[in-house]
Amino acid sequence: MIDRPWTAILTSSDSTVTVIDIIASLEKGSAQAEIEKNYAGHKLIALIPGTHAGSSHTFSQVPEPVVHDGSSRWVDPFDTSHDRD
Repeated sequence: MIDRPWTAILTSSDSTVTVIDIIASLEKGSAQAEIEKNYAGHKLIALIPGTHAGSSHTFSQVPEPVVHDGSSRWVDPFDTSHDRD
């Protein structure tokens, strides 16, 4: 098996994004399987050929609140859109 350097982008259950440099299989499918096995509890988002973790930046992936358009069948007690002038 031939290995190569990869930059892996992973996310955890709390939406933390991590960028790591790793040596894994040259074939992307095998590399994915190796990384997912070694980093259980994380989801592999991307594999980038080469080593780029040192110059990478990550951003929070916390979901934004959903604003409903009024077609929902529930009432938001804090919705004040009807008070707008």
